[in-house]
Amino acid sequence: MKVRLVDRIVYALAVAAITAAAYVPQWFAYGFASGLGRLYFRLDARRRRYALEFLRQAFPDRSDRELLRIGRIATG
Repeated sequence: MKVRLVDRIVYALAVAAITAAAYVPQWFAYGFASGLGRLYFRLDARRRRYALEFLRQAFPDRSDRELLRIGRIATG
C-alpha cells in the first residue's frame, strides 16, 4: 500500500495536536478539540450528509436544522 503525501501530513498534524494537548490545561484541550470537531463537521459535506441520514432515522420528527445541530455537537 502506497502512503500518500496527504496521509503523511494528516499523521504529522495528528501527532502535533496530541503532543500539544499534553502540555495545555485539560479545559483548553477539550474546548479546542470540540472546536476542531465542529469545524470538521462544517467543512466535510460527506460527514454532514451521513449524519443527516442517520439522524433522520433516529429522530424522524425533528427538522433538518435541529439534526444538523445535534450532528455538530456530537462531532465536536
